[in-house]
Amino acid sequence: MFYMKKLFVAILCLLLAVSALGCGGEVGQDASETQATEETKVELVTDEVRAELDAVLEKAGYEGLVYVTYDGKVVYDHASGTDDMGEPLTVESPMYLCSISKQFCAAAIVMLRDQGKLSLEDTLEKYFPEYTIGKDITLKNLLTMRSGIVRDVTPVVEDPDQYTSYTAEELDALIFEWLFDQPLNFEPDTQFEYGNCNYMLLSFVVEQVSGTSYEDFLRQNIFGPLGMTHSGFDDEIVDHPEWGLTYDGLSPGYLMGNISQGCGDIVTTAADLDIWMTALKSGQVVCMESYREMTTDYSPEDLIENYGYGLMKGTRDGWGHSGGNDRYSTRMYFNEGYGFNVFVATNDTPMFNRGSTEQVYMELVKVLFDAVDAAAA
Repeated sequence: MFYMKKLFVAILCLLLAVSALGCGGEVGQDASETQATEETKVELVTDEVRAELDAVLEKAGYEGLVYVTYDGKVVYDHASGTDDMGEPLTVESPMYLCSISKQFCAAAIVMLRDQGKLSLEDTLEKYFPEYTIGKDITLKNLLTMRSGIVRDVTPVVEDPDQYTSYTAEELDALIFEWLFDQPLNFEPDTQFEYGNCNYMLLSFVVEQVSGTSYEDFLRQNIFGPLGMTHSGFDDEIVDHPEWGLTYDGLSPGYLMGNISQGCGDIVTTAADLDIWMTALKSGQVVCMESYREMTTDYSPEDLIENYGYGLMKGTRDGWGHSGGNDRYSTRMYFNEGYGFNVFVATNDTPMFNRGSTEQVYMELVKVLFDAVDAAAA
């Protein structure tokens, strides 16, 4: 039965590849083919459109990065302000992705499912037998934020200054002991509630199933094959001062154990994130059938969030995600039909004012939609 299941998955992916739906035998093998040449279909960002985009940022007084590609070509970029070291930001500056990271975890789970190594109907009892309260929660419940699990881990060490006296393994043990003792907020799959703990748990499932660390799994199966050579993780920034990032101003315990793993841990550049968006929507990360599964709204009853697997449905059937911590605020968006990808990020937006990034993103995207519509008219 297991062999037949693997055979079925292999045949399905082969058929999708033959029908040009983008399910290749190796992640990223056709990445170069999707990078547009100078001969784009239309000139999306004319001088007039560029002036409109500039005006959006100027009106908001927005300092940070904006990166827009259309059919694989960079058509607009902006960088202003300074990095954490006081050096001028450039479009090559790495940024915390924060919750945008969740879609990478979702893709890792789907990859393992497509390889026949797990089922989305597996319950947490299989991976965390000690978690008796959540024994009926499935991996799909976690992916779609319909698990009922508490949203976030609260500090498990009373004195934040004592975090450094624990090893990462000891902190992980404390985190799981606390998390597995919390009551569910609702019965699994009865409603939607966004929360980081869902994806933190999924990242540990990736480790159990793959037999490697979560970070190494992403490096070996996503970053490396796609050529995302400027991507890493937030627990590595101390070793990379050239990234221009620090932990200054972040809540104590932000990197407590693996609290951000799978749910907010990736650091990358705008260009690398653009590679990811293009590869994901063209079937180079997972088969197109699996990509469609990732971009299905599983909570249509929720009027605020329309959530798939690590992705939020956006304007005009596009998909993306937002993210933020105490200082960083990010937003990404891609649209298959309209052909553009957008990344907006700043290191100068307090958590209580994160909506400014969302507002800037919405206004920028409106200008882009208008430009595509005008070019097609």
